[in-house]
Amino acid sequence: MISFHRDKSSVSFYDFLPFDRFAFIAKNNLIVAIRYVIFSILTFGIGSLLYSFYNGLIFGFVVLKGAKILTISEIAGCTLPHAITEMVGLSMAGYIGLVLSYSIFASRKIATFKKVINLSLFTLILIILSSILESYVSMDSN
Repeated sequence: MISFHRDKSSVSFYDFLPFDRFAFIAKNNLIVAIRYVIFSILTFGIGSLLYSFYNGLIFGFVVLKGAKILTISEIAGCTLPHAITEMVGLSMAGYIGLVLSYSIFASRKIATFKKVINLSLFTLILIILSSILESYVSMDSN
């Protein structure tokens, strides 16, 4: 079992065993997806758009800094294997929140309960898949 409370100066994320990385990444991605749903519910989708914009800014900053020491193919190898499923999964989480916000606050039914459950399960699968890809493929591409 891993401890998520470590001295960050002495341990690299690459020092984790692949399953421990997966557990950490999956936990983080699921927390982010829940935030997307909550922000979207409370703001009729605007919160998830702003959160996506913020995440895009951070990602752009990291790529810009990484481009000073890595090639484009190295950056792509570290991000592309998991980025598509993660972005789609998080976008779907925002959509689920939007559907729920309209149902709760506007009394307007966009989707059935069964459809929301199916979307939630598919979103969960995408988030877990992106976590697997990130920990076993993207982080091993170096």
